[in-house]
Amino acid sequence: MDNLPPTSPDSRSRETEYTDEGCSGLKLIVNRQGCKRYLFRYSISGTKKSLQLGVFIC
Repeated sequence: MDNLPPTSPDSRSRETEYTDEGCSGLKLIVNRQGCKRYLFRYSISGTKKSLQLGVFIC
């Protein structure tokens, strides 16, 4: 996790999303400043939702 680079300033997106292949729905989001946060994405009755699990202070 420490080795993941911040999102490039030239990128059209403000954040880069990484997926954990071992755990369906678990995402790591890295912004341009290098701050990281964990999300769990899921759906209930066809409605997409996400739950923030934690923040890694940059």
